[in-house]
Amino acid sequence: MLAVRLSVPVLLKLLRKVPTQASEELEEILRLIVHLGEVNELGFVDNRQFTVRILPLVSGSLLKFLGGCLPQGCVWSECESQVVDE
Repeated sequence: MLAVRLSVPVLLKLLRKVPTQASEELEEILRLIVHLGEVNELGFVDNRQFTVRILPLVSGSLLKFLGGCLPQGCVWSECESQVVDE
């Protein structure tokens, strides 16, 4: 439990350095997904917490898509590959 409490502030600090999504351009969305994937690979929090924490960084159709991943219980790699496929 202590490790989780320490991990969340570190994750939030890392996420502050990830640029937010400013447009629906495919290149920008893919760049953001790559950055988020790199942060997620560090394993500070579980997939659900990670997805919840990144929602403020996205907007539009990507926000809708990632928000839909939450109830499905998708792991980040599944969400990431679905975004790339679409």
